[in-house]
Amino acid sequence: MFDPPGISTSVSPVQASRSGGTTAEPVGTNRPIVLLVDDDLDSLVLLSYILESFPCHVSCESNGAVALERLCRERFDLVMLDIQLPEINGLDIVRAVRSNPMNAVLPIVAVTALARAQDRAEILQAGCDCYISKPYLVEDVESLVARYIKKQP
Repeated sequence: MFDPPGISTSVSPVQASRSGGTTAEPVGTNRPIVLLVDDDLDSLVLLSYILESFPCHVSCESNGAVALERLCRERFDLVMLDIQLPEINGLDIVRAVRSNPMNAVLPIVAVTALARAQDRAEILQAGCDCYISKPYLVEDVESLVARYIKKQP
């Protein structure tokens, strides 16, 4: 079983891929909750490791439809979303989330292999706040996440 050190999740990304996701919203804490959505387990693991130095709880979801359902009923402080998902396109998830006024300010970061200027424009137009293309540098992801979550000393 893989369990990333320093990340507060109720289930590891490996278990998440087997069970369809994790619920990591802690009871009685004020730490930000980050939802990672990607159908690729390696991507979830890498992003989990990158988020180790941030004071947050991480929840992983490998199923886009389940992620959308969770975004409609749970509170998150940041979403890092792959765009090319098999169950539902990431852009459709963003549009559905943005259609709810309560989620208008929820930061959504696209983490995707789509790298053309046209793709970037479409992703931002759909409602993503930021965009980072795969493969990415760890430092770039850290800088991007730091916009929304302060890093631990």
